[in-house]
Amino acid sequence: MALFRRFKQFLIGNTDVDVYQGNKGGYSYLIFYDKTNKEVISHYVSPPAKESKSVQTKANTGLFGGIAGEVNYQSEITYKDPFVVMNKNKKSQLTESDLTSKLNDLRTQEGQSKITPIKSYELEQEKSYIAGPYMVPVSPDNIENPSFQSHFDELSEYIKDSLGIFLEFILQNFWENKEIYRASVYLYDANSKELKMRIGNNMTPYSDYMIGFKSSTWPIWTSFKEKRDKIFDFAIKTRDEYVDVESLPKVWADMQSLIAVPILDGDNTALGVLTVDSNNDYVEAKFKDVKPLLMMLTRGMGRLLEGNSV
Repeated sequence: MALFRRFKQFLIGNTDVDVYQGNKGGYSYLIFYDKTNKEVISHYVSPPAKESKSVQTKANTGLFGGIAGEVNYQSEITYKDPFVVMNKNKKSQLTESDLTSKLNDLRTQEGQSKITPIKSYELEQEKSYIAGPYMVPVSPDNIENPSFQSHFDELSEYIKDSLGIFLEFILQNFWENKEIYRASVYLYDANSKELKMRIGNNMTPYSDYMIGFKSSTWPIWTSFKEKRDKIFDFAIKTRDEYVDVESLPKVWADMQSLIAVPILDGDNTALGVLTVDSNNDYVEAKFKDVKPLLMMLTRGMGRLLEGNSV
């Protein structure tokens, strides 16, 4: 299903323009496309002004014998005036003023209020810009499904607290008073091309607290890239064979097993990875039994992180 849909067509001078509309991560987008020259002219990106949201998690568990639960997420968003990203390499002579004037004429005809762009930027067509938790290409290969890439810098306190509740719920409901178990959330930083731990439970005493991984061989990268849950038994293949030389001294030496579950947004974009690791082997850790619950919880995390900017 297309993420963006064409909803307007018009002429400005001699330029035949299609306008595509869509929403991603709480932001509203209008992408102006020059049909004659087959290129993107500009993006109008409206940040969320206010979002009311609620995440509720419920689970019923036996002694690893059965798991049932649900994650409910509700959200309602209003928008600010947009910022504009213009394709610096475009062939047409259209300006931001031309596009805004035409857009406001159409909005007036439809009984909508006019927009006033808060700022305009010029970026080369191969560049990307940041909007909320995503890096957005100026000139996407597919106008209906732009290749958004997740990007997390700073998290709001609300997001940190909410993710912390998820992790506390996981450990307390399955491994309380047992051997050592640790839970973490890694999120992708598109600038450094790194999966960074952003929050952990039972992690602070260890040297790998808030570690980041650039190596594509470490298990969490496999889960992130393939968008699939993965269970790793380090009795079969040691952690030394996975971790890059730079990161190896920082990784918990007693780790025997790990489960990694990707955190995806509503459009299946990978945002990060939830991990639980242990000094028990993966069979005793019962990772297979808890996998359905962890998959359910990551859906809630994904919806939460999509609105990270609010």
